[in-house]
Amino acid sequence: MRHRGRGTVRAESGFTLIELLVTLGLLVVLIIALLTMFDFSSRTARTQMHVAEMQQSQRVAQQTVVKAVRMAGRGGLPTWDGAMTLPAGKAIAIADNVAADTLIAGEADAPVLEGTDVVTVRGIFNSPVYQHDPIAGDFFYDFDTGEGSLVLPTLTSTGVRQPLGAMKDAIDRANAGGPGDEPEALFVMSPLGEYVVFEITGGSSDTTGGDINSVSIAFSSMGTLGTEYTALSQGGAISTTLTTVAYAGILEEYRYYVRALRAVAGDDTSELMPQLARARLYPNSDVPWGREASRLSEVVADNVLDLQVAIGVDTDDDDSILEGSPGGVTFADDEWLFNHGTDDPTEARWNTAGNPLFYVRISTIVQTDRPQPYYAGGELTSVENKDYTVSPFDAYNTGSQLRYHRRLLRTIVDLRNL
Repeated sequence: MRHRGRGTVRAESGFTLIELLVTLGLLVVLIIALLTMFDFSSRTARTQMHVAEMQQSQRVAQQTVVKAVRMAGRGGLPTWDGAMTLPAGKAIAIADNVAADTLIAGEADAPVLEGTDVVTVRGIFNSPVYQHDPIAGDFFYDFDTGEGSLVLPTLTSTGVRQPLGAMKDAIDRANAGGPGDEPEALFVMSPLGEYVVFEITGGSSDTTGGDINSVSIAFSSMGTLGTEYTALSQGGAISTTLTTVAYAGILEEYRYYVRALRAVAGDDTSELMPQLARARLYPNSDVPWGREASRLSEVVADNVLDLQVAIGVDTDDDDSILEGSPGGVTFADDEWLFNHGTDDPTEARWNTAGNPLFYVRISTIVQTDRPQPYYAGGELTSVENKDYTVSPFDAYNTGSQLRYHRRLLRTIVDLRNL
């Protein structure tokens, strides 16, 4: 019988308990490190995804409001002519830092977040600005009855074709006369710049082979919304000297606001899920377009925490807009309205003939859709004339609220139609 040596026995005896424990310990440490790294990477990826979504909401919010403001007054509606004073102007109107429980047109599903601004824009947006030959003689208005008519041709006096489909649709809706067919607002302007807003009450179209050759528009200043529309006319009344028309179109109104949406409807203590929303109404009224309540809360972008608007007015008529700042231009000479807390919109300098509205500054704050457990952002201080250090807005600077990523973006709009 052969006997194995001592060295052979030790070589086949395996690992000792201490070696196994050390190996197991190292393996556990490695697994924990890998899991920690994976968790960190996962949280970072989720955070970046939320931030990317926040930035996309910011871009959409800014682009939408800026585009609408830039188009304000299209067709010739001015900001101010003495009949309606800023900030409740004609082409642009601002409701500044609205109170709690503010609703758009009284609609419970369109609540405005307290302390945010509502910007209203009016103009001829979706229909062409139709040209009309002033010497054609097919414009008529009876001051006694408040009724009138206007014929728009497919071809202008210079032979340019203009599509009449939008106007025909407005006429058809007025002819239908149903509960959801509120008459549209007809904006007309004379060759001398006089303008009136009427209510479309019906009319007819001349068609040949499916093509619209002309539309005959019946209108009134005494219809369902006649009073509201007349208030938008020059001087707030029907001009007695407007006897010819050079331009016409369908006047529209949109309001942009921060909708105070809650995770649980009707529960103000539930999580706030603010949205930038758009409301379409018949101009200068609280009647939703088409009488559809859903038109008052069309979502533009999610997680928009604030909308602030300031307007630059050339109060000294020197073709420049000065802004007050500590140690710089005094606030008494400041030409921006709603950019600091002491602004008084009732001062005459904001509504003086010859002092045009130059700029509108749009500021939006957007946040991520949920807080980040290991993140602490900076406190909000002020945006335009809204102070985040006082109640109730200082609640946005509490520990749980600071865990949201937030971004502030500002855009100055040079008003090209005003």
